[in-house]
Amino acid sequence: MAPLFDTFDVHYAGSGAGSEVYKGDVDPKWSIGRILFGGYVFGLIIEACTKHQEKHNPTQVDPIQLSSHYLMSSGPAPYEVHIRTLKSGRHYTNIYAEFRQEGKLRATALALFGNLTATPERSSGYHIEIPSPYARRIPLFTHPALIKKPRRGTDVFEKIINFSDEIQIITDPLWPSRNAPEVKETLFEHPTKDSTSEKIGGGGVDEGQWIELTSSARGSEHNILRPSFWPVIADMDHGFPVLLGSPVRRWTPTMTWSVTFYGKIPPRSRDRSDMTTGMYTHAKSMVDPDGRQLVVTEWWTAPSDVGQGKVEEGWREKQICLASSEQVAIVLPLEVEQKKTQRQPKL
Repeated sequence: MAPLFDTFDVHYAGSGAGSEVYKGDVDPKWSIGRILFGGYVFGLIIEACTKHQEKHNPTQVDPIQLSSHYLMSSGPAPYEVHIRTLKSGRHYTNIYAEFRQEGKLRATALALFGNLTATPERSSGYHIEIPSPYARRIPLFTHPALIKKPRRGTDVFEKIINFSDEIQIITDPLWPSRNAPEVKETLFEHPTKDSTSEKIGGGGVDEGQWIELTSSARGSEHNILRPSFWPVIADMDHGFPVLLGSPVRRWTPTMTWSVTFYGKIPPRSRDRSDMTTGMYTHAKSMVDPDGRQLVVTEWWTAPSDVGQGKVEEGWREKQICLASSEQVAIVLPLEVEQKKTQRQPKL
């Protein structure tokens, strides 16, 4: 099985019908059963669009925003991404992409590409950053240097995922307690004139995690975090059913997904890791029909790898948010996924 880096190896394969075609092969381990993770499909689309921009407009190779719709489940088969440039401007390029397998349209995406490098010439004069009180800080409590990696074979994640040797997910130990009902009851109370209180906003379920690419994830060159990895990482989050303690396993296929990128991934330094990211997830709502859940995710730089480095005062002030997303998924019985797995064509 190919390392994570090499599973994003997509290449130009020609053009036709107004689109350019990029092809690649899917590694079966990036699936549950024979159904691919929606985040992995999204990552392949991002990678193909990036290659398209490198070929046609090398000054605008950074993804700015992508929105995808999932039409059919995808499997571990060769794939094609058909890409058409809708508009190419001075600073931004609009792209339409289709993810296809076995001649069938599986997912679509609208993408906006540009250059995320901040320059004086393109400064608006309006931006919010630390130390402004309006600037957001990384929403994780525990420095990764203070967290001990779980012993291999003891993590539940490893027992259900085929690629746990590539990625380690370590939950910030202080977040689970903040999801307790008695805590949620008091977080957003607002006093009224008659000394009672009423709840304002609030709700949802939150989780903070440090995600680290392992040494086995490295491919033909040094493997660092890249924009196409974000959806892959986010799709491993538990969502409402697991975080609320549901004893029944469910299948939560993605319906739509939108990702916004804020900045380039900085190189490794004393204050930043290039193999670890901080991920904050807020499962915002869950409604019927089909238990539709809206999951908001943020990806942040990490001050070090897990279990390494040292804690320095003000470490949170030095971290930046690299991207965020809104994902709409539905909750279905696991039997539905199993039936789709049985129908997937064998290679």
